[in-house]
Amino acid sequence: MKLKEIYSSDFINQFGENADGFGQLLLLPSSPYIDLKKIAELLGIKLNYVHLPDNHSGAFDETNQTIKINQNHPATRKRFTIAHEIGHDVLGHHGISLRSTALGSYESVLEKSNEMAANNFAATLLMPRKLLVKLVKEAITQLGLDDAGLTKQQIAEVTKIISQELAVSEETMTYRLQNVSMFVKMDDYRNI
Repeated sequence: MKLKEIYSSDFINQFGENADGFGQLLLLPSSPYIDLKKIAELLGIKLNYVHLPDNHSGAFDETNQTIKINQNHPATRKRFTIAHEIGHDVLGHHGISLRSTALGSYESVLEKSNEMAANNFAATLLMPRKLLVKLVKEAITQLGLDDAGLTKQQIAEVTKIISQELAVSEETMTYRLQNVSMFVKMDDYRNI
């Protein structure tokens, strides 16, 4: 399956002159599905795993087209960091962007805004809604659940399975599923 089949045209168009190339990339045949190395390669970005302070996950250097990733962090954090730093490039954030675990470390509203935009980009890149729907359905079937009324515990089980499939943390997946309203009941919409 090509990436253009699982991302919106608005998301793909953010890649500018690389939009067509991005859309033609293929999903990996198995976990983690989204090939960040290929995406970085398409954009001309080098990935460099280095020692960084514990509270720094990575940095994007626009001038050198390099992403530095904290080699000591867990694999799921490394993937999110790469996607986040790719977001800085695609979104046109200039200079050197540093991903820190402490939001208070950003000096300006613009820096915080850029960080939030890169986080949103990374979440969409790693966990596109169309792929989430497919994987959630598969997990529900695998667990033998009734999708008409999942309990919180069942949702947690599904979340765990698909977070492993997409190689992201359960916490990240939980936020993403909430942000795309994956498990919202129709009654919840009527009460808004």
